[in-house]
This record gives sequence, C-alpha cells and structure tokens, in this order.
Amino acid sequence: MEIGIELSREGCDRATAYHMSNRVARHAAGLFVTWLDRRHRCILAQVDAGTGRVLQAYAIAQGVDNHCGGALAVTPHGRLHAVCGAHGSGGFIHRWTDNPTDPASWSLPQSVGVGATYPSLVAQADGSLVLAYRHTGVNARWGVMLQRLEAGAHGWSMPLLLAQASADRYTFTTNSVALGPDGVVHLVVEYYKTFARETEPPKSQGVTHLYSANGMTGWHHDDGRVVSATPLGIEDAAMIERDPAGDLRPGNLCVTPDGDVVCAIRNARMGTLTLWQRGRGGEWRAADLTAAAVAERAGWQINSQGLVTLDPAGHVIVVTTVAPDPAWTSPAQNLVCMRLDAATLEILAVRHVPKADSQSANWLASVEMVSGRRAGADPLLLYTEDNRGADRVNEAQTTVRLLPLVF
Repeated sequence: MEIGIELSREGCDRATAYHMSNRVARHAAGLFVTWLDRRHRCILAQVDAGTGRVLQAYAIAQGVDNHCGGALAVTPHGRLHAVCGAHGSGGFIHRWTDNPTDPASWSLPQSVGVGATYPSLVAQADGSLVLAYRHTGVNARWGVMLQRLEAGAHGWSMPLLLAQASADRYTFTTNSVALGPDGVVHLVVEYYKTFARETEPPKSQGVTHLYSANGMTGWHHDDGRVVSATPLGIEDAAMIERDPAGDLRPGNLCVTPDGDVVCAIRNARMGTLTLWQRGRGGEWRAADLTAAAVAERAGWQINSQGLVTLDPAGHVIVVTTVAPDPAWTSPAQNLVCMRLDAATLEILAVRHVPKADSQSANWLASVEMVSGRRAGADPLLLYTEDNRGADRVNEAQTTVRLLPLVF
C-alpha cells in the first residue's frame, strides 16, 4: 500500500470521524467525499477517481464543533443526500442534489433529528432514506434514534427511540445501519454505560444487532424475537458479544451479497479485535484478528474499532488502528488493513498504511461502505493524518487523505 493521496491540509482534529458515517459516494457525475475542516464546515469534494486529484471542494453546511462530520448516500435514481452539522443540541442539516458538480444545485437546508449526533444514512431501493443517530436526552437516557424519509415525501418521519442506554449519563451508541441484498435494514448498537460518581470507568458492556424486514414498520432482535416495546434496553437485547467488565467497541456493519451480516468488535479490556459474521440462519461465527493486526509491530496493540467493507471480489476488508499504547489519541498509531475470504474468514492479506511522519498519527478511518453487493471498484479509505495527542483539540489543523484499498 502507498501513502494516501492528500485531499486537504485544512482538516480539523477529527476531520474524518466517526465510523458509522459513510463519507464516500459514487455518483454518475463522479466521485464525492466529505470531511470536516478546521472551521468545522462540512466540505464536499469532487475527486478524480483515477488520480485522486481534487477537482473542486466547497462547504455544504456549518457544524458547531469537531463532532459534526457528515454522512452521504446516493439513491438509485441518482440523488446525492448529505446529513451533517449537529452535536447533541439540535437537528442535523439535510441537503440533496441531483448534480453535485454544481454547488448551486443543492437544496435549501432542512432540519432532521432530535438531540442528534453521529449520522448513519442509507438509501433504499425505492429512493427512501433511513437515518440512525445518537439521541442526547434532556434529563433522560440517551439512545439510538431512527427516522425515515419516504421517496417523494417532503418531510421525515417522526423519530423512533429504538434503543436506550443503561444509565442517565453520557453514552456512545455506534448506531451503524446497513442494507442487505434483500432490502432488510440492519443496525448495530453498543450499550455504553457511564457510572454515577465515576465509581468505575465508562465502558461498553454489550453489542447487539437488530433488523427490520418490512420497511421499518417493525423490528426484530438478533435471535428473531419481535421487538415488542421500545426503547429497547440492554436487559432485553440479544447480544453478539457481552462483557459486563469489559469495553466492547463495534465498528460499522456491512452485509455480503449472500446476506451475511459482518461486524468487527474491539474488546478494549482484552486487547482483542474479533470479526463476527452472522449467517442467513442467524448463527454467528468469529475470527480473531488480533495477532494478524499487530504481527509487524512487536508489543503494539489494537486501539480502535474495526471498520468493514467489501471489495469487487466479494472479500471482506477490515481496517483498524494499532499503537504502542491503548490511548485513542496516541500520536504513534497507524492504520492496518486486512482482507478476508467472506466464506471461510481466512485472512488473505495484511497491509499497514505507510506514514509520512512516524510520530504523526494515521487515524480516524472512514471506509467507503459497500453493503448488500460487491463493490464496483476498489473501495476507498478516507483518514486523518496528524493529531495533537489530546482528546479534544478544536484548533488543530490536520491533513485529509484518500487511499484505494488495493492489496
């Protein structure tokens, strides 16, 4: 693998975060990507698919801080939608265009979401949109909210609080949504708990999978039970993985052309990364990726979620970061990409993304999300280069890079 192509030197400290949002869109008019710049604007760039050269870049929305990155989705009819710009205090900005090469063609901003952060957006076969996001409750538990924009409709559905955190304090939900080849909507949720008076460190104690096979009018647990009441708590969820003492951090979901659901989960307590695959019969099987990810870095460990996507051959690609310490903001961390056989989960190849500066982080991976089909081209990896080794540095200025995931 090569160093990713430089798209911008004007990224903010979390330019390509977070992992539930798809930031790469292929449209009839070209290739488009989005990131958050140092002024917390949601940038849309048209990129030459052959060379990676930025043809044009412009802002489509203004965010409030470094948590306001966008999500992109293209309908089968060629309409590009973007949802971005919120961090818990209000709604997202939703805009769309049929001609993204023309900055003036975008619709006027429309608000969607309640106490919204971290958009995950997909377009269904009829052109409808499904949006999942973290809902920040006011004097209430936070959780995963869902809304749908039906094809041809002028307004979004009322929000549904589908899943709820275990406590009334801060939570991180992941809330990654993906479509299967049969149109089934799949969702992964992590149950993250912050303890009162900080008696224990906050942790994600379990990860569940939910699905809707009937246009989101009803949901099922991973084990097939109907979700009879919402919001769903951890005590009722059917878990992919659970560790009450641990810290389980899932990445995004994808679904293979055969209908298998795939998700990579990091157990921060154990220092492991596991790829989970759910067959069409509902059974899960696991592949431990830990040793492969750190094989070239003696003494290093995994320090982020695993992101998943599919390549043109139908192989599963997993991207994570490794570092000599577990800190999420470690400046030494580096991106690792793995390709696996989708049928056997055998690891076929492992590649580290080269770094321009060994002490400058390659992190905040954002994969081109391919689900329910084989990729039409090598999927792309968008990532941030550099950070200040701090948890939140709003004045930081970083480099945004784009890399084809070619093994």
